[in-house]
Amino acid sequence: MPRSDIVHGDFSYHQVMVDNGKITGIIDWQEVGCGDWLVDLTRLIYSLHDRPQLANPLIKHIKQEDLPRIKLYTTFTVMEMLWWPIEQNQTNIEKSFNKAKSAVNFVFEKNCIY
Repeated sequence: MPRSDIVHGDFSYHQVMVDNGKITGIIDWQEVGCGDWLVDLTRLIYSLHDRPQLANPLIKHIKQEDLPRIKLYTTFTVMEMLWWPIEQNQTNIEKSFNKAKSAVNFVFEKNCIY
C-alpha cells in the first residue's frame, strides 16, 4: 500500500472549518502520519455517504481504479466505527451499525454512485 502521503487519520466533515463557504482549516491532527491519501478520502465518504448534496462534488472525482482500495479502507473504517462504541460500553450501538451498513452498501454495492 502507498505510504507517501500525509494522512490526517481521522478525517471527516466534522474536522473541516468553513467560513463563508470556504474551507479555512482542518482540525484534530493527533492521528496524522504517512500513508495513502485514499484513507482520508474513504473516511470522508463514510461521513458523507448519506448526504448526497455534500458528497456528490467529492464522489464524482473517484476513479474506478481507486475503488478496490476504497473498499478495503471502508472495511477497516467500519470495524473501527463499530469498535469504538463497544469499547465505550455503549449498550445501544444500533445507530453505529446502521450507518456502517449503509456505508458498506454505498461503497460495495453502489460503487460510490448515487
